[in-house]
Order: sequence, then C-alpha cells, then structure tokens
Amino acid sequence: MRIINTNDKRSFFQSFYPEILTSKQINQQLINDFAATRQGKGLEDYLKNKAWKADLEGETKVYLVKDREGSIALFFSIKCGLLYKNYQYDDLESDKLEFVNLLVDTIL
Repeated sequence: MRIINTNDKRSFFQSFYPEILTSKQINQQLINDFAATRQGKGLEDYLKNKAWKADLEGETKVYLVKDREGSIALFFSIKCGLLYKNYQYDDLESDKLEFVNLLVDTIL
C-alpha cells in the first residue's frame, strides 16, 4: 500500500476545478462527446439531454469538474426546493415561515 503525503494529495485535488455547465459554450460539445459505461447510461442521458436546459432555467445547478486539460472528470448537480406543499406554507410556525421567506428572497 502506497502512502501519499498531504502535499501530493493537495496538489492532486487542486488540479481539478468546478465550472457551471452553462458558463461556457464549449461545455455543450464536451457533454455531447461524453460517454459513460453501461452502468452510467442514465447519468449520460441526463447530462446530454436534460442538464443544459435545467441549468439555464434555474431548476437545477449543474457543475462540471474538469482536469488541467479541460476534460470532464465528473459532474454533479444541486437541486433545491421547498419541502412544504402550498397548503402547508400558511401553517408554518413564525420562525420557520421567516426562514422560508428569507430563502425565497435570496433566490429572487
């Protein structure tokens, strides 16, 4: 077993950088060229056919993590939403209602 020192680990992880999917037009070509193994075909389909639109519309924030050469190493997405149904909103306790309103105001 090889032990990697902290500086080597730091250097390795710093060789990757995140980028918002729709921040650069070149990313469309990168995702079109992206191929996954059989087990990852669902992720490939999402990235190629749904992620760009979801990111543009603000439904989901999609990030590519690229290596030094600008190739996709991985991607992830973050989707946030209220965990309350509309009819539950009015029944929230005042502190929770204030918190939800602050979150919504931050997004807008």
